[in-house]
Amino acid sequence: TYAYGTMGELKEVTTATKTITYKHNANKQRVAKLINGEITEKYLWENLTTLLAIPFYTTNLKEKCYYSSKRKDMNQRLKKDIEKLVRGEMNTKHRSQSGMNLVLETDGWSQVQASWRFYNNEEVTIPSLNDPIIEEVVEQSNKRAGNYTLVAYDWSHLDYKKHTKKQELVTKNKKGNAKQIGYDLQGSLAMDEKGNPLGTLAQNLATSEKIYSTYDSNIDTNLTHLEELVQRTKYIRENYKFEKELVDIIDREGDSVALMREYEANGWCYLIRAKSNHKVYLPDEDREVKQGDLAKELTLGSYLKTIKYKVDKKMQKVKIFVNEIEVTIKRDATKSVLDEDGKRKTIFTEGKSIKARFVVERFPRYNGLRCNAYFTNNPK
Repeated sequence: TYAYGTMGELKEVTTATKTITYKHNANKQRVAKLINGEITEKYLWENLTTLLAIPFYTTNLKEKCYYSSKRKDMNQRLKKDIEKLVRGEMNTKHRSQSGMNLVLETDGWSQVQASWRFYNNEEVTIPSLNDPIIEEVVEQSNKRAGNYTLVAYDWSHLDYKKHTKKQELVTKNKKGNAKQIGYDLQGSLAMDEKGNPLGTLAQNLATSEKIYSTYDSNIDTNLTHLEELVQRTKYIRENYKFEKELVDIIDREGDSVALMREYEANGWCYLIRAKSNHKVYLPDEDREVKQGDLAKELTLGSYLKTIKYKVDKKMQKVKIFVNEIEVTIKRDATKSVLDEDGKRKTIFTEGKSIKARFVVERFPRYNGLRCNAYFTNNPK
């Protein structure tokens, strides 16, 4: 049997085995579907006529199918395709199973058509597909305790030396006659104050022809790693609604006075791993010293915490100690460029000195003390 409301909206369906109930809002828009009193679907509306999202409910999983309100030109057929693909992703044998599973309620050919329309539609961009992930990361960050959200930046090489037919591979010269052939993967991972991962804020895949990105479809391929990093972190800070202060964690490639000046000028916080061969100035002692030598000079410092670490091929509890000193970075900024003859040269740029904290952490290893040194402009 069927039951309808005053405006003709379907309110209830009763069969021999179950009762399906539909809930509506004041505008008579369907907002929920219940089977035998259990909510199986909820509906979100952007306005009187546009369905924004359908959260799907299963025993252990809740997923959202987004119809991105930011992109008005996505047609209705494409919206249905997105819904089918999300349903397919939910229909996995195991929750940790990766990849898109397209075992849906429709036949195989319909699934192929839906996938083809989805992946080949010019209006489906990488940034638009990343929107739900960003929303979840920001929401989780704002819920967590603490005053900061950590963002780790790194670059990884994806090796494709044996794929000779790929024309867009990046080729880099290494020491000697070695060559690095493949793609450049660049990522930004958000974490809470304790280092627990929240999710990826941005990812780039750099080829020789283009950079495919979750935050910008038109990144200049001529940008250096650090120039693109500044562009990326600026975008994250200006477009994502984080309530906590962001602290960017960057590996040794970030030990650049030009990068630190960019952070100082914008009032951004950083934690950058220091290179051992660069020099810093100690104002209290009026002398310059290599960063690696300074790390060795500092005493063990204060106990911070105990972690599990592999020592002598066995996982053991080790204590971490931290010490720090105020330093000034006076060196010129450098940039390596190609001249008109195709030869590489270094450009030196003078600029404002940077005051920072030089932080050293130590913990025992099988060959003595492991020592890591970092720069930070965060006073806390």
